[in-house]
Amino acid sequence: MKGIYFIAAPDARGVALLEFFEFATGRTRQIAALDKPPYIGLTVSPDEKAILYTQWDQSGRDLMLVENFR
Repeated sequence: MKGIYFIAAPDARGVALLEFFEFATGRTRQIAALDKPPYIGLTVSPDEKAILYTQWDQSGRDLMLVENFR
């Protein structure tokens, strides 16, 4: 393993960064800026050519009142 890929916390504008920390140099470099908020999950292919992460596409809630429920 050469390093660790991670998603940094969103900045003041709400943009989260996908970054890579390299063990050999101790440096972190930006891989991509994520336009939507990330969610739980990040994986990298063994050849490090593909990265898969989850993101929030939409958020919402449903509230329902049920009367006379048995």
